[in-house]
Amino acid sequence: MMRRRSRAISGAGSRRRRPWQEHSAARLGGSDGGLQARPQELSTQGRALHALADAGSRACRRVWPSDRAGRPRWRGLVAGVVLACAVAAQGCSNAPATRVLVLGATLPLTGTDAEVGAAMRRGYERAVDEASRAGGIAVGSASKLPVRLDLRDDGSEAARAERLALELLSGECHVLLATTPAIRAATQAAVAEQVGKPVLVSSDDADAVPGTRARWTFSVPVSGDPETRAYETARLALRAFGTARGGDPSALRYALLP
Repeated sequence: MMRRRSRAISGAGSRRRRPWQEHSAARLGGSDGGLQARPQELSTQGRALHALADAGSRACRRVWPSDRAGRPRWRGLVAGVVLACAVAAQGCSNAPATRVLVLGATLPLTGTDAEVGAAMRRGYERAVDEASRAGGIAVGSASKLPVRLDLRDDGSEAARAERLALELLSGECHVLLATTPAIRAATQAAVAEQVGKPVLVSSDDADAVPGTRARWTFSVPVSGDPETRAYETARLALRAFGTARGGDPSALRYALLP
């Protein structure tokens, strides 16, 4: 009697695995179904992700019913979803945060249109100075980001304006303020459509821009002298930063939609 009882106790302490579990352990290299890995082969973040996925699997076994073979029907699905969410969260946490909102612009500060370019420069700088004196652009209930104007001289040349627009939009620039006149603004709009960042064009400076299929080019309905038009265009871009709560291109695009 005592021998049978001791066997029963020892048998209760060791759970007998079912055939399908033996097959999975042999195929995946472990009794945990492959959800965990050797700690020495994973980084700290990797071990945390696998632990999270295994926790989701255990929670699934407690909640969902099993089939006749004792296998939880939703184990693999839920564990996969948990792991995917963890990886996505890790990617988002590693994304660089925006620290400075950058307005990019090229103007004909030299060449045949230098006088117009100088007036537009005053308008851009006035709008940015006002935002800086206010402490930056509010992107949350209690947070503001500084704004900076990255202005470059395109020398009244279309090819140079196009090259500078590509440099700005491929770098830290979040929104590009297009140059003048229309022929040079059109080349910069084409660059913005290719890169996927917003460009603002004054309607008085380029009435034919944007085209019918443009996604990233926005015409600003402003009037007045060149300095006033530039000032209002820059102010619209600064307001878009606040609406988008930062410099994300897609959020800025929706903030600029009429």
